Amino acid sequence: LALWHYIKATKAPLEVVDIRDNNVGLGRVVEGMEQALLQKPSIRAVGFDFSRDALIEASRLVAEDPERYHLHSPSLLDVSGCNITDQDAPAVVSLLLRISVTSSINLCNNELTDYGADLLMTVLDANDCIEAIATAGNHCQAAILVRENDTRLNVWACLYPSHTVHFEYQTDFDDAGIMYFLGTHGRTRPYQNPCKSGQVLVSSSEGKVKQQYAAVVGRERQGCAIYYKQHTWFCIDFGSGRSVAPSAYTLRHGREDGTDALRNWELQGSTDGKAWTTIKTHEADPGLTGAWSTCTWLLDANPSVPKGYQMLRVRKTGLNSSGKEHMHLGGFEVYGDFFFE
Repeated sequence: LALWHYIKATKAPLEVVDIRDNNVGLGRVVEGMEQALLQKPSIRAVGFDFSRDALIEASRLVAEDPERYHLHSPSLLDVSGCNITDQDAPAVVSLLLRISVTSSINLCNNELTDYGADLLMTVLDANDCIEAIATAGNHCQAAILVRENDTRLNVWACLYPSHTVHFEYQTDFDDAGIMYFLGTHGRTRPYQNPCKSGQVLVSSSEGKVKQQYAAVVGRERQGCAIYYKQHTWFCIDFGSGRSVAPSAYTLRHGREDGTDALRNWELQGSTDGKAWTTIKTHEADPGLTGAWSTCTWLLDANPSVPKGYQMLRVRKTGLNSSGKEHMHLGGFEVYGDFFFE
């Protein structure tokens, strides 16, 4: 309060008042800013820290008189860890719509859900200067919000500077695996089957395919089948410049009646689609038992291939649980280190 009295009383030609990194209450900041701007025409700017309350109050002031107030923020506006909730999201949006300098917003480690994230997406639709809004550490699915076809920002490189993402198995077909990560485009949008969205390519050996290949990497209870052939396989290609060093993988049986489950097969990896390395061999493995049953197996690291494989495939080597050559698969997930260029 004494500071504001001094500002009003002094005859010095003050132009900028900077009270960042202090413990000034928001109410006093706003009240004093309004009074100082009214009574000291020479003052062009007042700088103060962005707490949650300051963000909301600044939004209110700008919304009430957009011609009078303008928020000049740095290229990265950091409001992480400010306890911003869905209730605050409309005010935050109204403020961000008026920003003309900032290109990135850091809203990590707040209390936003998918509802708040959806509101924030309207900022990207309306304000071209903002390229990305980081939302990791909130209660929403997305770790960062970007325009779907915006090529100005390498989102994954921003989120994961080491170009490596580590995944630890928790439960069968959880949201902590690489296939789920790819299905959300690196946690930047709601989940979609990664084969349907083009994040991976699924192929198979010759044979009659009962359903679409997308079922091989899907999360729904749908199966893909190859009949009457020996040594058949399904392959997942992560694409050029991407590879996986697997530490665990999960399969789902692809039949609703539980018959014809895999018993003898290999998990293999390749960097070029020509030479294949057997990562794990299964002989008379009863892991998949019952309709749409799932099972996870831990894998040993291969030090000779530190960055893993661009392609992984499940290759049947013997008869199934019904003593037939049919191969059914209804889901695939993998954990470990994911590398990208």
